Amino acid sequence: MNIIEFMKNLDAKILCAIIALISSIIGTILGAFLTFIFNILNEIIKRNRDHIVHIKDVKENIYQKCCELLDKVTLLDKNNVINNTEYYERMVDNFISISVQMKLFTPRHIFEKFAELVKEFSDNKDISKEKEKDFINILRKDLKIEE
Repeated sequence: MNIIEFMKNLDAKILCAIIALISSIIGTILGAFLTFIFNILNEIIKRNRDHIVHIKDVKENIYQKCCELLDKVTLLDKNNVINNTEYYERMVDNFISISVQMKLFTPRHIFEKFAELVKEFSDNKDISKEKEKDFINILRKDLKIEE
């Protein structure tokens, strides 16, 4: 006796009860499966939140390094830098190392603005105050830091 013949011989009420039982079992299994999937997604989101906080810390560190380096440029004795090429080369190396970090962790427009500052420093051994202030304001806006 196959299933179709068996179902034809059943009363309509019994058939509805069997279909309701099967659908509730399927619904329970599906609900458990979806709960499991959403729990996994929730764990992934929690871990990524920790990672995002870490990137924000890295960006703040880059911001701090940029400000320190720009302060050093401001305090430079221009005649001394022109005469002391080793110190000048170290400054350029510092700019380059920060720019590598910026390339990895900051938005492209900030990296490009910083690259302009590096080029100006390497060409003129100085950075204009307006460009420096614009750059720091862009960094503050990106990191949502108040003045």
